[in-house]
Amino acid sequence: MAFQEYQDPNLGAILKAGYWYQKHTSGLRSVAFGFLLAFNAVFWGFVVYNGALLLGENPIQENMYQDLVVNRFDIKSLHSAQSPKIPLVKEIFAASSITETSDSVAQVKTADFVALVENTNDNWLIKVAYSFVWPAGQTVSASEVLLPGQITPLGIQGVSVNGLPQNVDVRVTVVSWERVKDQSLLEQARAASLGLVIAKSPVEKGANATTAGYSITNTGVYSILDVNLVVLLRRITGEVVGIGYNRLDQIASKESVNLDIRWRRRVSSGLSIEVYPVINFLDRSVYRLPQTGDMQF
Repeated sequence: MAFQEYQDPNLGAILKAGYWYQKHTSGLRSVAFGFLLAFNAVFWGFVVYNGALLLGENPIQENMYQDLVVNRFDIKSLHSAQSPKIPLVKEIFAASSITETSDSVAQVKTADFVALVENTNDNWLIKVAYSFVWPAGQTVSASEVLLPGQITPLGIQGVSVNGLPQNVDVRVTVVSWERVKDQSLLEQARAASLGLVIAKSPVEKGANATTAGYSITNTGVYSILDVNLVVLLRRITGEVVGIGYNRLDQIASKESVNLDIRWRRRVSSGLSIEVYPVINFLDRSVYRLPQTGDMQF
C-alpha cells in the first residue's frame, strides 16, 4: 500500500515569499534608507524654512503687536474726568453772635462763622474737616458732609473774639470721598431735598432786636428726622450780618412748621434771609413713613 504525503497549499506561498525577500534584501534596505533620508531632509528643510520665515517677519509682527496695544485714549484726561472735584468755597462770613447787643464791629465779643461750600460732583459724597482763620486767631476744627450737587453751610458758633474778625479765610480738608453708585438713592435724596419748601417772612426790626421768621413745609412722602437749619441774615449789599440756627427733631410728611430767629440788636434796613437745610439725605436712617415710623425705600 502506497501513502502520499500531505502538502499544505499555503506553505508554498510562504516559501516563495521568503525566497523573494532573501533575494531582494539589499534592494529593500536601500529603498528604506532612501525613504528615511528623504523624509529627514524634508523635515529639517521645513524646520529651517519656518525658522527663517519667523525671524524674517519678527520686526513686522513686533510692529503689529505694538500697534495692537498702543494707547489710543488719553488716560490722564479720562481719569481726570472721572475723579471727584474738590469742594468749591463760594463765600466766607463772620458776624456778631445772636447774643451780641451791639452792632459795633469793635465791641463784638462773640462771633459766628460760616462758609458756603459747594460739592460740584454729581455722585460723590465728601466728608470734610474745616476751621476758620484770620490774622489774629483761628477757630477749633469741625466736620461736615457735603452732598452731591448741593451748597452746604459750614459754620462754627460762639467764638470768643476781641472785635469782629476781618480777612477771614476757611481751611477745608477732605477727610474721605465716597462714590454713590446707587442711582435710586441719589434720586431719593434729590426728591427729599426738593420736597422741603421754605417760605420767608419779612425781617422785623424792633427797638433792640431783629427777628427773621420763616416756615418750612415737607411736601414729600417721608417724614425726615434730625433737621438742622442755618439762617443767614443779609444786607442788600450781600454782606451777612447775622447767622442763626434752628433744629427740628423731625418734620412729618405734609407738615408745615413756623420758625423764627431773634438777634438781640437792631440791624439796619434792607435785610433778607437765606435758609439752608443741613440734612444728610443719603443716610437712609433719616427717613420714616408717617404711618408706621419705619424706613422704606
